[in-house]
Amino acid sequence: MYQLSEAQIEMVRQRLLDSGLKNASLQSELLDHFCCFIELQIDKGADFETAYADAYKAITPHGGNDIETERLLLMTINKQIGMKRLIYISGFASAFLYPLSLTANIFHWPSFNFIGFARHFLLFVTIVLIMVDAIKKRKSLSLFRKVYTSTGIIGGSLIAVATMIQIYLYDYAYYYTILGFAILAFLFLPLYFLDRYENDRRHRKEYIAGFLGAFFLFFADILVILGRHEAMIFLALCATSFFVLAGIVLAHFLEAGHPRSLIYTLQVASGVVGCTLVITAFMMQFSGTITLSKILGIAGLAVTACAFMPLYTYRLYINSLDKTYDTAQ
Repeated sequence: MYQLSEAQIEMVRQRLLDSGLKNASLQSELLDHFCCFIELQIDKGADFETAYADAYKAITPHGGNDIETERLLLMTINKQIGMKRLIYISGFASAFLYPLSLTANIFHWPSFNFIGFARHFLLFVTIVLIMVDAIKKRKSLSLFRKVYTSTGIIGGSLIAVATMIQIYLYDYAYYYTILGFAILAFLFLPLYFLDRYENDRRHRKEYIAGFLGAFFLFFADILVILGRHEAMIFLALCATSFFVLAGIVLAHFLEAGHPRSLIYTLQVASGVVGCTLVITAFMMQFSGTITLSKILGIAGLAVTACAFMPLYTYRLYINSLDKTYDTAQ
């Protein structure tokens, strides 16, 4: 097999440098590819210049700088995908532990405090990852999104940290928790709702119902911390809002003129079933059937945690990856 001389190898290296390559490792890789390709072509009877021209067309048809740009873009996309994967895994774990902590509270499990601590610790990890990701993307975010992202990070961090330190610093944790829920309810949620409401007109009804449900939930949490009995009223309003949301989503699903994917079908079905069971259990408490309401409540939380949340998180993750690839293209 023909082997290139040192002078020919140096000539190839210099031409690669002249093509705009700046990355040293990429220069070395391309040099090796060029040399192997040229030697094979020469073995077939081509002269050096013809073999080099064929190698250039085959390996770098749009120039070496284009390959370097594509490589950098691929590395950037891989980093973004890795960050998204961490955010969704930690976020799902925290959300999964939420109904589990409610179940532990209902049955007075000894592990209730540990589950609650783990849930808020994972929430804090998720918030830190979101903050790091937002800092990296700060140049591409509008001022409005920077504001509501910051309020969400601050509010969520206060709640997560307060829950983790309440064993040692109860008084401080008490005020931090109230402040965190207040920021989420009166700053983050309205700003986030306005952004989504303006940018996604097809799902405005869902955003209104979701916003009201989340707002009533956060406000009920504040009242619970303050020891106010009015919290039950807002919990009922929260449950009603999410029940309406489930109905809207189900109606859109049934009205769709094209077949839905199996994952989306299971997600909608599990969400509607879980929400219906929880709402029924909540309403049955007022009629005095406590035992049956507990059974239905646990069943609803189990469906939500084990079916709806994994499917919903998976769809969000896939949609997020699609947006990342579309932006790169």
